[in-house]
Amino acid sequence: VQDLRRELKRFGGELPPLRLLDVGCGSGVIGLSLAKEFPHAEIVGIDSSEIAVELSTENAQLVQNTEHESNATPRYQALHVPASHYTNVDVDVDADAHLPNDTSKERYRFGFHHVISNPPYIPPSDMKSLSPDVLNHEDHNALCGGVSADGLDIVREIVARLPEWTASIPQVNADAHTGIRNDGIAGADTARIRANSYCYMEVDESHPALIKSWLDGTNEGLGVRFVESRKDISGRDRFVKLLIEHKRPRV
Repeated sequence: VQDLRRELKRFGGELPPLRLLDVGCGSGVIGLSLAKEFPHAEIVGIDSSEIAVELSTENAQLVQNTEHESNATPRYQALHVPASHYTNVDVDVDADAHLPNDTSKERYRFGFHHVISNPPYIPPSDMKSLSPDVLNHEDHNALCGGVSADGLDIVREIVARLPEWTASIPQVNADAHTGIRNDGIAGADTARIRANSYCYMEVDESHPALIKSWLDGTNEGLGVRFVESRKDISGRDRFVKLLIEHKRPRV
């Protein structure tokens, strides 16, 4: 989370309104931590587990109750979204696609600046080697990455949806030479970063090389590029950073 906070600040994390999508939010720990760091951000967590969404919502309420100032309350919302709504690339999604909001029955707009995800990614052959505390008490659907031997089924589906989730992001208009934005804030970097989005995802240590090979090879038209992998505190490659490319507007 610390690395992610630094990354978001580098890429415009302090420029409101920042919108983040947390895919597979679970208990909401990551999304709520970022909401505390970026109080003006709008963060939406989605999960296919109703229990996880209930827990995430309860945790968000606990965070809200500990805030001393109501105007500092993080803008966080957890939604129950069936897996087929966000991991099935065959679902028809038009330019005005929205995430369902099961609490208000309204439709939730896309256009997230960045996506974070800690999806199910454990290869099926590794499930039996998990510790009894995990294997006997955790939801297997939140752990196992699918039926494929590499455990990348869900990861691949999520990656394929990234361009849709981050589409229609409002662009900052800036002078190509001075880098002055139309709202008066200087910085050529700002004009550049608003044209693209990033996904930060936790994966199995065997996955970074596989994801890089997949994106560099057969899926050049997907609009997603592998940027880098990062190690956890044990020195294992467990996190990937992906670039979601969008057509750059004229300035």
